[in-house]
Amino acid sequence: DMTSVPDYSVLDTVTPFADTALDMIKVEANYKLIVDNLLDLSHVAYLHVGTLGNAQSVTASIDVEQDGDDLLVTRLASGVDPVSLHAMQWPGHPEKVDHFQQIRWMAPSSLNLFVGITEVGKPWEEGTGIWATHKLTPETDHSTHYFFTAARFGIRSQDPEWNKEIQHKIGVMRRYAFEVEDGPMIEAQQRVIDGAPRELEPANINV
Repeated sequence: DMTSVPDYSVLDTVTPFADTALDMIKVEANYKLIVDNLLDLSHVAYLHVGTLGNAQSVTASIDVEQDGDDLLVTRLASGVDPVSLHAMQWPGHPEKVDHFQQIRWMAPSSLNLFVGITEVGKPWEEGTGIWATHKLTPETDHSTHYFFTAARFGIRSQDPEWNKEIQHKIGVMRRYAFEVEDGPMIEAQQRVIDGAPRELEPANINV
């Protein structure tokens, strides 16, 4: 059924230096914990400060809706300092920006994130950022192969050397965030769940 194939068409027409290499890490945890991590980006203000988030990222308004079979989570922090990932893509960016994050979960294990910055009050498409794609392949109940890549939008320079440098930095920054920051935290969650003296029940946290 072709209609059930996750939609990653944002990668189909990527211009040179706008994409990052397809990358992969292995996480010693159930894939559902990684889905939770990607659906709740409030954590970037704490876990990825200085790269994908900053202290102001936590102030975002949040909207959750169902779009067909997909779940869509939208976060907007307005009039804030730009985070490093997006600031480096926009030379001469405004001092204050709107920082937007839209996460599409194509259940059970595929996600597409539209994240970036734009001038305060302006349409997101006029800004700059990335389409961040995430593909999770469960290996066991306690291990997951985590594939990811990204495609830039709103590129602000046509200089191939500058774009090549930004392409490399985005790839390095995202791998570091997932492997060094997200991965150990998610694996620690798995150990807590495995070691619990009783069956745990989900908690509904207002984020």
